[in-house]
Amino acid sequence: MGSGLSDRPDCSTRWNQRRARARERAALGGRPIEIGVVIGLGTALGRDPLPAEVPGCGLVPREALARMIAIEAAKLRLLVVDETTGRLVHRAADSYRPTPDQIAQVRATWITSAGPGSQVFADRCDLDHVTPHPVGPTSVDNLLPEDRTWHVAKTKTSLTVTIDDDGSARWNTPLGQTRTVTPYDYLMREQGEINGET
Repeated sequence: MGSGLSDRPDCSTRWNQRRARARERAALGGRPIEIGVVIGLGTALGRDPLPAEVPGCGLVPREALARMIAIEAAKLRLLVVDETTGRLVHRAADSYRPTPDQIAQVRATWITSAGPGSQVFADRCDLDHVTPHPVGPTSVDNLLPEDRTWHVAKTKTSLTVTIDDDGSARWNTPLGQTRTVTPYDYLMREQGEINGET
């Protein structure tokens, strides 16, 4: 039985070329080339002896994948695939800094700072991870625009913030006080309608 990538000379050559380009780019301060590896959750957790796949190259034995990760010091990225169609549904961002699309989405969601009572426009705010990175992902549902006052208060004091299921930001003090701030309401309703009054 072969070792996976080495059984296919064309794939092995492409793999080595990509590794060389990635090293060159890293040496010049550029972003490394990303090589996708598809692996089932059971295999990743060590429960199943099934192989992984390098799309376009073929199957890779689990042991070879483990060596690649150890030798290349690879960073893993979550890719969610539709099990019925095989199509990529979601590619997680793994960097601390939000992408331009994420920044635009968060700013459009909030319009102003998510800090209680703040009227500072979101484009003048810091984007802050609700659950700190790297424990929390860099995703639109884990980012809030916070003006400098609220950002410093959250960072340097015991003030905490969580995001509720409806997308609202809930600010909590050590004394148990809570303030909830909701994202911008694009329905252009009167203030009484928003608060449930008629």
